[in-house]
Amino acid sequence: MDAFPDDARPGQVPEWLEPWTDVSGVESSLVKPLHGRYLPGCRGWAKFRSWDTTVTIVGAITGTLNRLQLLVFGRRHDPGGRLRAVGRTVPLRPDAARHVAEHLTAAVPRHP
Repeated sequence: MDAFPDDARPGQVPEWLEPWTDVSGVESSLVKPLHGRYLPGCRGWAKFRSWDTTVTIVGAITGTLNRLQLLVFGRRHDPGGRLRAVGRTVPLRPDAARHVAEHLTAAVPRHP
């Protein structure tokens, strides 16, 4: 990719990034001065996240409702209504796991 122009403004970054970062697994892009070095503890580089949203349901969990580890999200993609996994969380911290577990119930026998 060509270097960003010298007169670039942060507000322009999304329009540059949109066409080539819409790839599964790419969460962000890092922008730095052309000849900038990484200096620990110093600012100067900027991370721009790309966000896509969709509606999902918690289709599964790992662990148990008492010791929740992570959530698996699903969507109903086909005419038969089958649930397909579309993503998951990272392992949940204990406090987050307890909070989420308060809102979950065990699956019923006909759960997809």
